[in-house]
Amino acid sequence: MASEAQWLDTNLPPFGSLDVPAEDEAVSGQVSIQGWALDNKGVSSAEVLVDGVTAAQLNYNVNRPDVCTVWPQYPGCSQVGYSGTLDTSGLSACPHLVEVRAYDADGNDRIIDRHRIFVTP
Repeated sequence: MASEAQWLDTNLPPFGSLDVPAEDEAVSGQVSIQGWALDNKGVSSAEVLVDGVTAAQLNYNVNRPDVCTVWPQYPGCSQVGYSGTLDTSGLSACPHLVEVRAYDADGNDRIIDRHRIFVTP
């Protein structure tokens, strides 16, 4: 039983949310990417992907006390938010899948959320 608990403690990947942009939002130019990520060992980094390809690294350690009110006692609270900018100028004017991948201190990673966006000219 202890070995199973230790395995879970080491292998649980991060979880979180992509707050901005909203699902099915029409965007163009420089688009703000915002959300939060938590992990039992702490999140080490986060990145945004477009259609499965890494598009930008995100700044992690953004103040998000609202998240820690709901999920108290996670490492790094309340600096569990992320933010960044996605340049859509090189993307075709059509729907695209935006995903956020978070990495933890144990080397685990997970796509924590995804939204379809519509790039407009």
